[in-house]
Amino acid sequence: MKPLVDASKIAAVEAKVAEVEKHLGIPGSVCPFPDLQSGISHLQGRLALLDGAKIDAISRRVQMVMGDLEQVLKKKEEFMNKDADQKAAELFEMCHRWNAAASALPAVIVRLQSLKALHQHSGSFAARLVVLEQQQEELAKLLETTNAAVHALQKGMQENMLTMKDNLKQLEERMSKLK
Repeated sequence: MKPLVDASKIAAVEAKVAEVEKHLGIPGSVCPFPDLQSGISHLQGRLALLDGAKIDAISRRVQMVMGDLEQVLKKKEEFMNKDADQKAAELFEMCHRWNAAASALPAVIVRLQSLKALHQHSGSFAARLVVLEQQQEELAKLLETTNAAVHALQKGMQENMLTMKDNLKQLEERMSKLK
């Protein structure tokens, strides 16, 4: 109980000293702990971790992990050496397969370039054809409308002609009556 009381008294005195230093304008010391007591208890906890038995156990475990790591690295090296030989053989075979195609490649490129112009012309032809079809549809609608108007005009002209004939007959009858 007495160490606990002493520790609290020390902490209170340290707090008062820090407050006085603050009022006097003395910059406080850069310390990661608020007071000495908490710093000492933190260091005691860390020292407890450095127990010999714990360090020996950690050392043994590190040695085991290092051995396992060495084995894995050896297997990786063996695998990479085998894999590298196999990859080199595959690349060699691939190069031989492409030798025939490589000689024909310039001719293929020239042909593709010449076909590019043809494809562009055919693409523009298709677009022009679509436009012509649309124009044809519009012209067909316009022709229908014009034909309907012509028929209506013809009918109107026939009616007007009949009306004019009747009017001329009536006019002739009146003229003949007047004579």
